[in-house]
Amino acid sequence: SIFYTADGTSNVGVSMTAAYAAARGGYDLVVPEFFGVPGFNQAWALHAAPSVRWSASRIGGTLGLGFDPVPSNNLIQWRAFATDVITP
Repeated sequence: SIFYTADGTSNVGVSMTAAYAAARGGYDLVVPEFFGVPGFNQAWALHAAPSVRWSASRIGGTLGLGFDPVPSNNLIQWRAFATDVITP
């Protein structure tokens, strides 16, 4: 998953599962272009800003996902998180 925040007011996130990435040949988290889609409000899009914060996370292991997965013997879960600021 990757999340972008511009000026603390505009937020966009994109996520995919490992199964989806395998079917597509790898990970490429791109913010989709929705401007021509009926009903899409352009205020929902990430807008130009002096800086944009990005935050990326990844979860893996043998323990299931979802809210409050119940661990049992030999099931594990790994999590990684990184964040920084892009200044164009």
